[in-house]
Amino acid sequence: MNNHTDITKSYYVAKNDENTDFRYGKIAEGQVFSTSMPIKTFAKKQSMINFIESNGGTSIEFNI
Repeated sequence: MNNHTDITKSYYVAKNDENTDFRYGKIAEGQVFSTSMPIKTFAKKQSMINFIESNGGTSIEFNI
């Protein structure tokens, strides 16, 4: 299991090798993102989006 807790690089992308499953978002202090897929972390949101798009994915922004 891979865990992401580094608040200095709070944006993350986890993807499978086939680039068919992307999980991405931003953690807050005290949160943990866990997955069996490898996790890439980013300090800036735009860097996260660029990584997703360069790997064939599409990022969708939403507010709850």
